[in-house]
Amino acid sequence: MIAVDIGNSRVKFGRFLRTTIDATAGLPQPGQVIVENAPRGSGRIGPDSAEWQQLDLGLREEPLESGSEWLICSVQNEKLASLIDWLRNNRPNDSVRILSQRDVRMPLEVDEPDKVGMDRLCNAVAAACLAKQSEPVLIVDIGSATTLDVVSGDGRFLGGAIMPGFHATAECLQKTSSCLPQIETDDLRFPPFPGRNTTAAIEAGLFWGMIGAIRQFLAFAQEGNEQALLLMTGGDAFPVLEALLNPSFNPQGDSVIAEANRVADPTGVSCPPIVEPPGMPMELEQMPDHAFVPVSRFHEAICCPYLTLSGIVLCGL
Repeated sequence: MIAVDIGNSRVKFGRFLRTTIDATAGLPQPGQVIVENAPRGSGRIGPDSAEWQQLDLGLREEPLESGSEWLICSVQNEKLASLIDWLRNNRPNDSVRILSQRDVRMPLEVDEPDKVGMDRLCNAVAAACLAKQSEPVLIVDIGSATTLDVVSGDGRFLGGAIMPGFHATAECLQKTSSCLPQIETDDLRFPPFPGRNTTAAIEAGLFWGMIGAIRQFLAFAQEGNEQALLLMTGGDAFPVLEALLNPSFNPQGDSVIAEANRVADPTGVSCPPIVEPPGMPMELEQMPDHAFVPVSRFHEAICCPYLTLSGIVLCGL
């Protein structure tokens, strides 16, 4: 089985073995992942920006049986049409299923359920596998757009917030303010504040503004005394989560607990990272201690890079 996550800036393909998938046994994880990326700096993958070269190469290296099943979640119609054409020409015996809101087996407490992006709903289904009983979840997916969605402690999708991702925000600033430069956001990580030039100031606003937004929405997601699990995914998730949670830079001494066994995939990262002995600040020595925002509103966070792929498989069962 191949799960396909078609986004604006990249397309991910995850290979799963159907016989090993059990929604009651934790989050299923792909045995192989293939990624088609947008051209560097473009922020968007279009129908002609790639000819499925990485997909073709990956399937040559690890052949897929004829008659395999493809489950597709898409937020980009042109790229979806391009993939359907490729499958029709190269995998004529395979079955293809495009997921819709009808495949989501959880209550959707929003005004227009049929208009919620399937990537958000697949993330929510996957999050329900990771959450403990009665534990609410804030799912943060940082990509071309950043979505912040809430799953209640009793497993209901409550909606959330959508804001521009790093590249979209930087591009908007440059287009609407002729004096501001276009900046590169692919490697944005821990920019210093205050920024001492225009580019540095934009980088600081993008990165640390994202930190502040997540902290606020996380406070909204808490249900009474029940602290929310922070579940992060997307191409820019890890440096943001590292900045939020690194306990080496938490002056309040909050108790932050990470349970790596919630994510079976060894490529998934459960945060915070292990605290190194004094003098070994995990390559963060370029930043002063006060640069990391202390977090006291939650007790656990997980970074799961293939969350949407896992949710696609669960919706397709």
